[in-house]
Amino acid sequence: MKINLEKSAKNQLENIVSSNSNPKPFRIMVQNFSWRGPSFGLSRDEKQKEDTVVEVDGFTFLADSYVSEVLHEVNIEYSDKFFSKGFRIIPIS
Repeated sequence: MKINLEKSAKNQLENIVSSNSNPKPFRIMVQNFSWRGPSFGLSRDEKQKEDTVVEVDGFTFLADSYVSEVLHEVNIEYSDKFFSKGFRIIPIS
């Protein structure tokens, strides 16, 4: 699994890590399923035995076996716009 961090996402991840005294890795997870397929999100979590671990720019990302099989490469972006605030996990075909 390859992860590309956009500058906006990297800055926001740095803010999250610096404000937390007990940082956990970031998990890429399935958020929803729809007719277009799964959508993905980001959360903090503990490493599980079956997880794939990816280190990017000093950040640790986790993915379970389903996510790591489905997502070969992703871009992670962050938006602070009113209607679209948050991280976006964008699969790269």
